[in-house]
Amino acid sequence: MAGPAELDQLRTAQGTREDVLYCQLMIRHHLGGAHMIDAVLAQSHDPTVLDLARTMKASQQADITTMQRMLTDLGASP
Repeated sequence: MAGPAELDQLRTAQGTREDVLYCQLMIRHHLGGAHMIDAVLAQSHDPTVLDLARTMKASQQADITTMQRMLTDLGASP
């Protein structure tokens, strides 16, 4: 998750810098969610929870891939 200083940077960033910072922070956010999802997948026995977790993991991974491509297009790294 982004800390207060990083959120302040995002609030004041403009243009390409804003886009890059947003994508970088969101990738970290989604990776944190993926770790939580993996824990649920390893421990839960509830089919409904497992279905939701699998759907969320696929969605977050697709978002991460999209944001990584965007960063490459912007000349930045994740």
